[in-house]
Amino acid sequence: MLHPHRDAAYEGNDSSCVLRIEAGGQSILLSGDIERAAEAQLVRDQPEQLASDVLVAPHHGSRSSSTAAFVAAVSPTIVLYSAGHRSQFGHPSAEVVQRYEASGTVTYNTALSGALTLRLGGESALVPPQEFRQTHRRYWFARATPESARLHGVDIQGEE
Repeated sequence: MLHPHRDAAYEGNDSSCVLRIEAGGQSILLSGDIERAAEAQLVRDQPEQLASDVLVAPHHGSRSSSTAAFVAAVSPTIVLYSAGHRSQFGHPSAEVVQRYEASGTVTYNTALSGALTLRLGGESALVPPQEFRQTHRRYWFARATPESARLHGVDIQGEE
């Protein structure tokens, strides 16, 4: 557990639990709803603990999170956005999506994929998550269209 410190005062979203899990040399950082201030504190105080293969995007990928310094410190191969389908909040933010994509990160969005199943440590290379809507196809789980993907800030070029 990287954050918050047990003696820290309650600070809303920035009091979210940040947990790093490692298995078989692969890692995932669960960042909760932290925002800029908590990210800055983690980058300042524990930069060596942040690097992870997979990151659950802080605060669902909102504009108040995923600063350039935090993204660089974590340097994930895969980022997962926990977002609701057609959510009024519009997560993830297009600005945040661009920041991760510019760093070469592969993105998955639960608003489009449904539940994601990820296995760490089973292979020598990180295996992409399984998307519920692909592994449990039903006609009402049709693959995201480019238009619906853009609505959620996800680029699915080359797919129909």
